[in-house]
Amino acid sequence: MPLPDGAATGPMSTVAGALIVQLVVTQVCGRLLERGIRPPVMVSNNVPEGDAHNEELWARFGARIRPVEP
Repeated sequence: MPLPDGAATGPMSTVAGALIVQLVVTQVCGRLLERGIRPPVMVSNNVPEGDAHNEELWARFGARIRPVEP
């Protein structure tokens, strides 16, 4: 979307970049699963046992996880 000062927002490069990152994550998870390794991926708190699953990951990797919220 063009802005009045000549700049623009909503670039396709951002959308394409996000898609590429998610495709890489999906491929890595698939390869881990093929090796019998459960990928350490956060899940929605709305799925059964989602809270417990995520708490386990926080306990294991908490020092390495960047919070989304400030």
